[in-house]
Amino acid sequence: MEPHERLRTARFNAGFKTATAAAKSLGVNVSTYSSHENGSRAFGHEEAAHYARRFKTSPQFLLYGEGRSPENSKPDADDLKHSLLGEMASNSDRPQTDKLDLELFLKSFEEGIRLEEQILDGRGSIRDLSIIVENIYNAAKKKKTDK
Repeated sequence: MEPHERLRTARFNAGFKTATAAAKSLGVNVSTYSSHENGSRAFGHEEAAHYARRFKTSPQFLLYGEGRSPENSKPDADDLKHSLLGEMASNSDRPQTDKLDLELFLKSFEEGIRLEEQILDGRGSIRDLSIIVENIYNAAKKKKTDK
């Protein structure tokens, strides 16, 4: 497996559905991150260390396939918040004028975690949680604007 393939695997296992969501959560240029992940541009130790921190792995794994693989790691609540926030903020269906309400998102996230545990016994995927949170957020946002 090549470094860019390990990077993609680490990103996916960390709960980021898209390279764009990961890049935004990492605070790096989307084009740069995408180039690293698709293999058209190599990344060095500094970038690997930055990516490894967010993806709960090691720079050695990303660069050389050595050390801790992210496959058995489960993201914690903060990682999930960052991942879902990045996805919702980068949603291309969202009108440019519709800014993400952070306070409402955090409340929606907490409610989504509670519902996911109640409905799916805590065994839902990150995708399941993402769908739950986005639906709660959109309903709450609509209710807030209808007042």
